[in-house]
Amino acid sequence: MISTHKKVLAFCLTAAALAALFLWAINTGSLKVTPGQLFRGLFVAYDENVATVYDLRFPRIFIAMIGGAA
Repeated sequence: MISTHKKVLAFCLTAAALAALFLWAINTGSLKVTPGQLFRGLFVAYDENVATVYDLRFPRIFIAMIGGAA
C-alpha cells in the first residue's frame, strides 16, 4: 500500500506541474504576459494585454484542463 506521505507528495507535484503548464499556456503565442503583469491586470488595474488573455486564452485553457481531467 502507498503511504500517505507519497500520495501528498504526488498530489503537490502534479498541482505544481499543472500551474506551470497553465502559465506556459498563457504565454504561448504572439502575446507574452508575465505572471506579475497577469496578476496586476486581473486584480489591480486594467491592462489591454491581460484583457485579451482573459477573454481569449483563459476559456480555452480551462476547457483543456477540464477535458484532460475527465
